[in-house]
Amino acid sequence: MKAYEIQKFGLEGLAMVDRPVPAPSANQVLVKMHAWSLNYRDLLTVTGRYNPRLKL
Repeated sequence: MKAYEIQKFGLEGLAMVDRPVPAPSANQVLVKMHAWSLNYRDLLTVTGRYNPRLKL
């Protein structure tokens, strides 16, 4: 599956990566996504402005 991953602070550190599709556990379901977005809090986190002490 495709996933966005913050590899380092800054927009250049935001990378689309391939990850294995997780297997749902008991009483869980796997939802197939066709579209998603990054929100304003994601932008603040990746640029280091949401919580500058946050460890990546």
